[in-house]
Amino acid sequence: MKKIIYYIPALSKGGAERVMLDLARKSADKGDKVLLVTVFKAEIEYDVPDNIQRVVLGESKEILKGKECVKRLRNICIKENADLLVAFLNIYHAILATAFIKTKCIISIRNNPTTTYCSTYAKLMNRWLLPFADGCVFQTKDARESFPALKKKSVIIANPIKDSFFGIERKPIEGVLVSCGRLIKQKNQEMMIRAFEQVHRSYPTASLHIYGDGELKDYLEQLINQKKLTSCVFLEGISNDVENVLSKADIFLLSSDFEGMPNALMEAMAAGVPSISTDCPCGGPKELLNDEMLSNYLVKVNDDNALAQKIIILLKDRACLNETGRRLKQVAQQYRSDSIFEIWNSYFDKIIGDS
Repeated sequence: MKKIIYYIPALSKGGAERVMLDLARKSADKGDKVLLVTVFKAEIEYDVPDNIQRVVLGESKEILKGKECVKRLRNICIKENADLLVAFLNIYHAILATAFIKTKCIISIRNNPTTTYCSTYAKLMNRWLLPFADGCVFQTKDARESFPALKKKSVIIANPIKDSFFGIERKPIEGVLVSCGRLIKQKNQEMMIRAFEQVHRSYPTASLHIYGDGELKDYLEQLINQKKLTSCVFLEGISNDVENVLSKADIFLLSSDFEGMPNALMEAMAAGVPSISTDCPCGGPKELLNDEMLSNYLVKVNDDNALAQKIIILLKDRACLNETGRRLKQVAQQYRSDSIFEIWNSYFDKIIGDS
C-alpha cells in the first residue's frame, strides 16, 4: 500500500482537475491511502469520493501566499509519512515542500510550456528548481522537448478517457457542429464562429453549438449578432451531460491556440464523433490525430478558412464522415482510463523504488 498525496490548486471543473481526481480515485480503489490537497475550495467543483480524504490549505485563493502553501503542504507530507506527492499546476510548491524529506515528488506539466512557463520568474525556477523533482509526467513529446533537464527522469502519459464515452449510442443530427471549452482567448471560439460563417453560406441548415462559459461570453455574443448568426450559432453554457451532447453531434470542433492533451477532443474521439482540430502547441492534437487519414483534419492555428473548408468536406461526404468517426473511436481505445492508470501506477512504483 502506497501513501499518496495529490496536490492541485482546486477541483474546479477543468481538464487537469478531472484527470487528477480520476487518478486519486483509482489509487484509492486499489487500496492506497490517498489524500487530495488543494490550495482552496472553488465555488463549483467535482465531487470527491468518500474513500479519499480532502484537505484544503486555505479559505480562498487569495489568502495563502506561496510560502505558506509550501509550509502547510510540507507539514502534511511529514505528518502522513507520505511516499509520494503528485502535483499538477502548482509544481514549484511541491518540489519545495518535499525537499530533504522522505516524500518523493512527481510533477506534471499540463499545458503548453511556451505560454504557461514563459515569464522570467518561471524560467529561473525551471532552470534551478525543476531538476530537483524526482519525476515528471508530460502529456506530449513536444512539451518534454521544452524541459531538457527533465528528459531522463520523465515519462509521457496521455490523458485518460472515461469508459462512459466509449459507450455512447450516437444519434447524430445532420449539420450539428459542437464544441466544448471555456470561453477564453486560448480556446479561440472567435475563429470557429468566423469559419462557421463561411460554412453557413453553403449549408444554411447547419448549426454551431458552443458549450462552456467564461470571460469572453459577452464578446462572442456580440460577434454572433454582428455576423447575423443568431439563428444558427448558440452559446449553450456549461453542460452537465457531455455524453448526451456528443451523441447528437455530427462534427466536433477544437479551435484552440494552444493545449496540453485536450480532453474534449479525446472524449469526442471515444464517442466516435468526426473531429477537426487546430494543430496547436504543445502537440496534443497532432499526437491524437496521428495517422494519414486523421491528420487531414488538423488545421493551422487561427486559420478560419482552412477550418471552414474541412467542415464543408465532411458535410458533403457522409461516407467519409462516418469512416472518420469510426477511425477516431478505434484510435481512442489506447487511452482508456484503466490502461492509462496502470502506466501512472508503474511510474509511481519506479520513483518510490528509486529511493
